[in-house]
Amino acid sequence: MAALRPHEILAAAREKLDVSQSVMAVALKVSQPTIHRWETGANSVPIADVRRVAKAYKVKPEDLIPPVEQRAS
Repeated sequence: MAALRPHEILAAAREKLDVSQSVMAVALKVSQPTIHRWETGANSVPIADVRRVAKAYKVKPEDLIPPVEQRAS
C-alpha cells in the first residue's frame, strides 16, 4: 500500500478532528478555499507555514512536505 500524500494526510486528519474546512480556516487565519486547495493537492502548504498547520491538524510537520519525485533522465 502506498503512503498517503500530504494532501491526503491533511484531509484525513481534519476529518478525524471532526471539524469543517471553514473552522480550520478560521483557526489558521486563511481562507476556506486555501484549506480546500491544500487538501485536494492543488497547492502545497507553504514551507514557512508547515509547523503551524501541522500543529492545527495534529500531524507531524514532515508529513506535510511532499517527497522529492525522481524523474527519468
